[in-house]
Amino acid sequence: MWNDRDRSDEFTQSYTVLVQIASKNHPAESRLVSVDPLLASPLFPNVRCRTFTYRQELDPNGLIGRAMSVSYIPPGAAQQQLVSDLQELYNRYNKNGFVYLVYRTSVYLS
Repeated sequence: MWNDRDRSDEFTQSYTVLVQIASKNHPAESRLVSVDPLLASPLFPNVRCRTFTYRQELDPNGLIGRAMSVSYIPPGAAQQQLVSDLQELYNRYNKNGFVYLVYRTSVYLS
């Protein structure tokens, strides 16, 4: 099962760009995990994928907390700039006090 940010969502894409900048394009921010080994394995016959959309509702503190929860945002100026940028992003996109990170959850069943 994978939760990938839905970069077709404008807010989610903007959030992703800010985190990539702050992390200096840390590899975790661009990971693409191949499921080819799973699909090719005889241990998992009849693999099928189900994809769902999930929206994570965040208030301003939750948005900043979400970004700070990853281990690859370095402390210092980059972190402070990210917090400032996230506050601006929140102000631009908030609806009724919340913003929404959109994910595409892919579940592989066998």
